[in-house]
Amino acid sequence: WASFSRRAWHHLSRYRTPPLLWLATADTALAMGPGLLRQRYVLHLLELYDQLPHYRVSLTPFVRHARAVVVPEYSRALIMRVWYRLDAVPFVLPNKPWHHPRTRDLAILDAGARHALNALAGKRIVLYQGHIHGDRDIRPIAEAARTLGDAYRLVVMGTDHNGTVSTLRQILPTLVHIPHINAPAHL
Repeated sequence: WASFSRRAWHHLSRYRTPPLLWLATADTALAMGPGLLRQRYVLHLLELYDQLPHYRVSLTPFVRHARAVVVPEYSRALIMRVWYRLDAVPFVLPNKPWHHPRTRDLAILDAGARHALNALAGKRIVLYQGHIHGDRDIRPIAEAARTLGDAYRLVVMGTDHNGTVSTLRQILPTLVHIPHINAPAHL
């Protein structure tokens, strides 16, 4: 963060009148520090940080000072308006590609994912899609999926950080892991 902050402020110092900044993540705002509160910026928040209260507390002045707050879902917009006591509901910029054909049963382009899913023919799938690491504890999902019996398979899709998939397989040996697939092919 310190290195990023130094470089960002160095580049911004070249402007006589600083431009309107679009900050694409909460980490960007936090890394830039309190000096950001003297700038004009839009804050784009992709997460609620409901499991990270220190983020929510640290973000409060940056969210309240932003010219606009942008989130990916309307429900998050309403939650953030209440949490941060905003005068207006944040703008919603959906986090999904508009060019997706919106039809079912599209071809699965990733060969590994196609092979894994073909092996699950006839099984019902419980899907977890996202980061797979300790701060997103999905062990309770694996434990619940174990109780569903052989008709179901838990499929976790995403990058395995720190060997978390091995830990999950100790709970549920039938777990299927599909590594991260870049958007929009992950759909």
